[in-house]
Amino acid sequence: MPGSVPAQNPPRPAESGALHRVLVFAAIAVLLAGLGSLGVILAGAMAGNPVWTGFMGLAWFCFPIAFVLMVLLMAGSIRRRRSS
Repeated sequence: MPGSVPAQNPPRPAESGALHRVLVFAAIAVLLAGLGSLGVILAGAMAGNPVWTGFMGLAWFCFPIAFVLMVLLMAGSIRRRRSS
């Protein structure tokens, strides 16, 4: 259209801080630890060998901790988007 002003670039969301990155990496590390322990538990069960109970503890606690961290990250992302 003649005489129309080109659209400006939309505003960029605020850059994530160091705490956000630490929480992301912590959630990933905890999740991978839980998945690894679950894999060891399943491999031990398939082989018929007893598995160290620490792997059971990791599987029991890592998944809920990772879930809570991811919920916190999502809540922070929603809060950041609403404020910008």
